[in-house]
Amino acid sequence: MDDFPGLSDIDVLQLMAAVFDRPAFRTPFQWESSLPAFRQAIEDTIGALNTGAWRTREGDEVRRIPSIHHLQDQRIQAVLAKVVR
Repeated sequence: MDDFPGLSDIDVLQLMAAVFDRPAFRTPFQWESSLPAFRQAIEDTIGALNTGAWRTREGDEVRRIPSIHHLQDQRIQAVLAKVVR
């Protein structure tokens, strides 16, 4: 948790938003050509939100981001936990 000192919840959420900026979340579901790739994108996103380790599909670390546990507002943390579930 000391990796991101002084970040507000808004700052944390802005950094987390980057993991959603991928074709799997912009492509209409009926146009998705690879369900395994779509599933992997979801798993990678959940992993990044839970651990703060943002990784490529191959498992290489892209960068570190704050995890859900960095959020101070319990309501925001609960909503994001629902997103992960």
